[in-house]
Amino acid sequence: MSHPTIELSMIVRDGGASLARCLRSARSLVDRIVIGDTGSTDDTRSIAESFGAEVIAIPWQDDFAAARNQVLDGARCDWVLVLDADEMLDPEAASVLPGLVRDNSVHAYTLPRRDYVARLHLDQIAWSVEPNTGDLPEARRYPGYVSSVHTRLFRRHPDVYFRERVHEQVTSSIDRLGLLRTNAPLTIHHFGPVETSVAAAEAKTRFYHRLGLEKIAHEPESFEAQLQLGITELLQRNHLEEALPHLQRASALRPRDGRGPLYTGICLLRLDHIAEARQSLLRAFALGEDSPALHDALGDTLLRAGEHDHALIAYQRAYLASNRSPLAAAKIDRAAAHLKDAIAGSARNFDASARV
Repeated sequence: MSHPTIELSMIVRDGGASLARCLRSARSLVDRIVIGDTGSTDDTRSIAESFGAEVIAIPWQDDFAAARNQVLDGARCDWVLVLDADEMLDPEAASVLPGLVRDNSVHAYTLPRRDYVARLHLDQIAWSVEPNTGDLPEARRYPGYVSSVHTRLFRRHPDVYFRERVHEQVTSSIDRLGLLRTNAPLTIHHFGPVETSVAAAEAKTRFYHRLGLEKIAHEPESFEAQLQLGITELLQRNHLEEALPHLQRASALRPRDGRGPLYTGICLLRLDHIAEARQSLLRAFALGEDSPALHDALGDTLLRAGEHDHALIAYQRAYLASNRSPLAAAKIDRAAAHLKDAIAGSARNFDASARV
């Protein structure tokens, strides 16, 4: 009985510095490798061809989904695996991947990704950094990572395709068809955050910002477009006043999605609108948000509102949800000290009143 076939589908531009690592991690697990080159001037093509990849030239049109769909149009295998040049599969893929593609009940898998960082003590409001306790040789030098999830393995289907010109994804087309999508323990390791120069990272942020504006111009009622542009303005550009209306619009477009009020609350907190931040973050919590970012931001908000006991609880939740982040632990100590001082102050006031 033949096994289900898998093809690796990629788009790459000037990815020569990391492409070999990526292809090495997947070469023995896939039946075909297809790479859409969107305008490389380095050795991307020669490296790809040395791994047996088929390389096709794709004119770049400022649209990531369009580029990926051009590669996807030529897919021939049963399953499609999507990676970027600065990523690699975990070695456990050799034992995990075959079982995933043999499951006839599943159409797509959402995979965990580790986005490596150069230091542990990042802004806890923005990112939940987990200590890197893994033994992957390529990642051993990095102290931590931020976890994310992405639908990167799916059955080939004529109506499954990428959407969104930036932050492209296939989940909406899969879910719209009612096809089963589930999580799988197949980790992707992402080195882009630690291998990109500051200048290149800033240029990428500007580029993504421009594409985000174009996306909203074409789809002003798109929740994802408003949310992603708001997050870019908030976390990457630190343009709070510009971020807020996009995040508030996202919240209005999809009122049952906790991400809108979460990032709206973070933005309001940074703008020192404490009462509004508190309301928005509690709304996110009521909608099921349970991330370290939420609990940490809520802790900061409650602490500044003088609710020291509730802030302490929020920081404790952030600590547990973030795999015991040192930054969350420091905030627990700070909230406990504030609470102790508040209790002592109340006791002194009571004693003074009693003497009177």
